[in-house]
Amino acid sequence: MLDGKKSQVRRTSAEGVPSPNKQRQVRLSDTQQAELVQRHRDGAFKKELARAYGIHVETVRAIIRRAVQV
Repeated sequence: MLDGKKSQVRRTSAEGVPSPNKQRQVRLSDTQQAELVQRHRDGAFKKELARAYGIHVETVRAIIRRAVQV
């Protein structure tokens, strides 16, 4: 890699099929984000919300942080 060659790491199998371990990206709509923030204000835990929406707890924190700054 240091000699100018490209990395041999592949993100797909030899057949061009994506790796089964690749994480699926979840994007919440504005409505879902507002609902998440309201549920948090009503007392729901961040970890609980992360599981319910299928997102990482850090993403929950970021959504809540953005809602507080507005």
